[in-house]
Amino acid sequence: STINLDNWVECLEKTFPDKDLRFGDGETSLEAIQRSLEVVNGILAGNNNTVALVTHGNLLVLLLSQFGTSFGFETRSTNTSFILLHFKYIFYIPIFS
Repeated sequence: STINLDNWVECLEKTFPDKDLRFGDGETSLEAIQRSLEVVNGILAGNNNTVALVTHGNLLVLLLSQFGTSFGFETRSTNTSFILLHFKYIFYIPIFS
């Protein structure tokens, strides 16, 4: 968003249960998830053995939530984190419409 929110942490917390919530001209959590899944699906479709994805903690938690993990607002990354995902089988993650 191009709008500065003094209470941005409180606003961010509201976007985890309500994935359609939008503040100002920013994207919704659902839109962010869709954007990140497009990247992951593109990587999975390629012939890549090892890939490093780098993103901020909030988007990472939204992405991980699509893999059945228990990540949410309370477990979002506040410092540098490394999370290893290993895909044993190639599959495509459905993108919401």
